[in-house]
Amino acid sequence: MIVLPNKNYNAANNEKISTYQFLANVGCPVFDSVLFEENEKLTKEKIVQLKETLKSEYCTIRYQYIKPCTNPIRGGNKSLIDLEKLEERKVDGTRMWLLQPIDRTKNIYGINMCVNKPLNSFVIESVGKGFDVSDINRGDITPHEVISFNYPIEMGWQNEWWKYIKLDFVSREQFENDKLIRINKLKKFGLEPQMEIFDKEYKPLDYSLVNNLIYYVNLIDEFWDKSDEYTISISMNNNGKLVFWDIQTPVGKSKILRRSRRTI
Repeated sequence: MIVLPNKNYNAANNEKISTYQFLANVGCPVFDSVLFEENEKLTKEKIVQLKETLKSEYCTIRYQYIKPCTNPIRGGNKSLIDLEKLEERKVDGTRMWLLQPIDRTKNIYGINMCVNKPLNSFVIESVGKGFDVSDINRGDITPHEVISFNYPIEMGWQNEWWKYIKLDFVSREQFENDKLIRINKLKKFGLEPQMEIFDKEYKPLDYSLVNNLIYYVNLIDEFWDKSDEYTISISMNNNGKLVFWDIQTPVGKSKILRRSRRTI
């Protein structure tokens, strides 16, 4: 049982955990979390410590695979912190990663920040209320809003970045179809969502939020040296606060694909 973020824990072979730790170290807001080893025995004492660490009776479960898998279980579900319930959620070949809870039906935005230095490109892509960033990361839907910048980000004399961007938005028809896709996805997780979780129309990211995202991508890039191409995944919770999840690189993505091919 390892409490994260933890500067003394080396997760070099796990891109999600190592980049989560990197984000915490440079000052981006992340959830507190606890990582369990594969088949680690849960005890009443560990359950008490888990509740104290996460400051909650609930947690969000993510799975970190240590063995090849062609059909991984999708994590991100909320669970009661209970000995029996968490034992039932264990999956062979994985380490269970438990984070502070989030209600995946109540996100305001799911956001990716995509940096591609060889192409001098920076893109912010987002999905709206009731969706989450996994919807675009897993290709379930396309972004509802895409803001394209040159990179490094071009600014005017008064930091007017908005003069130099390109904006693209989802069509009304596609947005309605995305709601149905999202509803069906949530039902597969055992939830019973209603259409009321969504806005009637997609609400674009406001100026102050984009300004904040620009601040964070500049902060991250100051210390990041792993790849010239990377994607930062973020959620905005129903309390209006950002939480950073991890950073994905082409190398990390290709490792996942290679593991999958070896098991086919």
